[in-house]
Amino acid sequence: MPAILDFSRVPLEERYNHIVFGSYNAEKLASSTGGGGAVVELGLSLVQIERVDLLPGKLDLHVWLRMKWTDQRLRWNAADSQLTELRVPAARLWMPDLGLLNGEMSSSKFFFPTRPLDVTLLRNGTVISSRLVKLSVLCSFTGLR
Repeated sequence: MPAILDFSRVPLEERYNHIVFGSYNAEKLASSTGGGGAVVELGLSLVQIERVDLLPGKLDLHVWLRMKWTDQRLRWNAADSQLTELRVPAARLWMPDLGLLNGEMSSSKFFFPTRPLDVTLLRNGTVISSRLVKLSVLCSFTGLR
C-alpha cells in the first residue's frame, strides 16, 4: 500500500514547504510565465559611506540590496489556504548570479554571506530578497581635488 502523507497534523508553513519544494530543483534557472528565464529586479540604496581611501583607490560602503523575481515553479494555489507567504532559506532556491565588476571581493562573498540568508516567497511564485551588504569598491580617484 502506498504511503499517504497526513498533513493535518503538520504546521501550515511546514506543509507548504513540502508542497512547494517537493520536486523543485534549485540548480535550474527560474522559470517565468512565458517559459523563459526570470527577470530580476534589483535595487541598491546607499546606507553609509564607511571609508574613502584615495591612495589605493578604495571605497567601503554599506548598501541595502533588494532583489525580486518570479519563479513559476514555486507557486501554490491560493484557494487551498490562507497562507500568502513563506520565509525560506535562500540556499533552497535558484538565486541570481550577482557580482560587482570593480569589487574587492568575489561575487559569491558579495551575495552569499557567512550568515544564512532567508528570502520571502509569495504564493504567486515571487521571491523577494532584502539585506544589508558591505561593498568594497575599487575605483580611480585621479583628477579629484
